[in-house]
Amino acid sequence: MLLPPRQATHGITPDWSHDDKSRQAFQRTLRENVIRKLSNGSRIMFEKRVQPRFEKKHGRPFKDRQEIKAEMRKDSFYQSHLSIQRSAQELMWASVTVSLDRQIDEMRARAKQTGDTLGSMTLNPEMPIPRYIDSLDIHCMPGGYTTDLGDGDIAAGAIYEKGSYIYGSGRSGPNGDGAGQSIVDYLKRERPGFAPKRILDMGCATGNNTLPFCDAYPEADVHGIELGAALLRYGHARAESMSKAVHFSQQNAEHTSFDDESFDLVVSCIIFHETSRTALPKIIAESRRLLKPCGIMVHLEAGQFVNFDLWRQVVFDAETYNNNEPFWSTYRDMDLEKVMADAGWTEGSAHLHLEPFGHSPATSSNKAQKNMQGFWFMVGQK
Repeated sequence: MLLPPRQATHGITPDWSHDDKSRQAFQRTLRENVIRKLSNGSRIMFEKRVQPRFEKKHGRPFKDRQEIKAEMRKDSFYQSHLSIQRSAQELMWASVTVSLDRQIDEMRARAKQTGDTLGSMTLNPEMPIPRYIDSLDIHCMPGGYTTDLGDGDIAAGAIYEKGSYIYGSGRSGPNGDGAGQSIVDYLKRERPGFAPKRILDMGCATGNNTLPFCDAYPEADVHGIELGAALLRYGHARAESMSKAVHFSQQNAEHTSFDDESFDLVVSCIIFHETSRTALPKIIAESRRLLKPCGIMVHLEAGQFVNFDLWRQVVFDAETYNNNEPFWSTYRDMDLEKVMADAGWTEGSAHLHLEPFGHSPATSSNKAQKNMQGFWFMVGQK
């Protein structure tokens, strides 16, 4: 059985018992087998059974992923693969919530004790939650990102931090901050003289990917905005316990309360695929509004379908239908350069940059191969 990765601790880290760790280890092993074995088995079924049958019947190869999905859904092996994959995802959250239930009151008390020594937190209970976030449990997370059980509630934050760490198999590092670190590495390498004084992280969740900016730019005033109150309470207490100064506020990235030209750097880490076709351009336009002259935006997100072969498109597309990610495939089909242009970024002021997920520049000259390794950065300088 694969042991869960060693995750860093902080002031409100839950106490994971032996049984908790065993449940999490079982789920991780199941998930790894789904990814490595069942996914490979489905590809074999596609190449050896489904594709030849289709080509024999129609006299041509598949033209797009939609045709492949339609045929694969009839295949019993693929049906079992997706069913087990969904069960593994639900088991992941169950392995976290079953242990948090018994200690959440004690964790809430610890969170309140952290206070506002360094940073701050501003909540807005009257703020409307966008339907694309509030209408379903994204990633199958019980209750979703915005569930708030009242004053002092941090449950969604605790569930999110541990669940997302298990989901990524620890690949984002002990603090779950790999995306934020990747942006920092990019800026240090590509803009070595850049020294932002005010930084905004849009869709910061529990702040894992916000904190690297505190370390990279210790003189900066760092802000993080998020829709979920419980995520913010947890993230604020987490940051305070780690001696990091972040000003958290409950805001919608489509239209924030900050004044024009408020920040030198605006970033986000893997949030766009959880928005919508109308929200995404608004967030890019808002980023531009908030930047000071010569300010920089860097939004990190998953790669586009245009650079994947059809089978890989089918694999990733399954997240839309089986992991409660309704915008996942639509986002991957969008022309991001056009999105930036429509949001007010002029030609030459914004571009896409491909970066492997792992703090080093892409080395492959093949665009498709590089995209398989990493993420797009949407970069703009005002």
